Amino acid sequence: MRNRHSVIYVPGLGDEHDRGQSLALKLWNFYGLKAECFRIGWAGNTPFDEKLKKLHSRVKALSQVGTVSLVGASAGATAVINEFSFGQNDIHRMVCIAGKLKNFDTITDQTYAHNPNFRRSIELVPESLQKLSDTDRGNILTLVPASDNIVPVQDAVIDGVESREIPVQGHAFAIGYALTIGSKLIADFLNNKY
Repeated sequence: MRNRHSVIYVPGLGDEHDRGQSLALKLWNFYGLKAECFRIGWAGNTPFDEKLKKLHSRVKALSQVGTVSLVGASAGATAVINEFSFGQNDIHRMVCIAGKLKNFDTITDQTYAHNPNFRRSIELVPESLQKLSDTDRGNILTLVPASDNIVPVQDAVIDGVESREIPVQGHAFAIGYALTIGSKLIADFLNNKY
């Protein structure tokens, strides 16, 4: 059982509504990945630091029985970046899908008011990115659409990290594509096939 490859998927804002993401993750079994959804509860009252500790505990538990990778979409990319910098020894690889990873001054106060946990996650990202070594950066992939009406493409890439463009336009389409048709690209990266 030690060869099991678990993937923790962290969705973005509005994660209280599934929108079929959990169902799409079941397709990943085909690639030998056992994926599960971890909801931060961006709009919830439980502080983000507590949520991050729960995510870290889940990573630790899964790492005891096999390989663990992280995938985060949109705001979820900030959470997985923060977890990756915190628990690097337990995490194999990570993928960020259309994540807001820089130029945070463009996020509106209204977005933060509705999603207080997003503000805290964003606050941690710069320090988390600074902690990443070149080796760490080689274990991260960012996926971006050709254009994005929510997160500008240039805000979803990280210096020194491989970025791939997926053949769709729009934020929601990028996430939907990555979780379904584009899941082979994610699986190949997580399974070290490139």
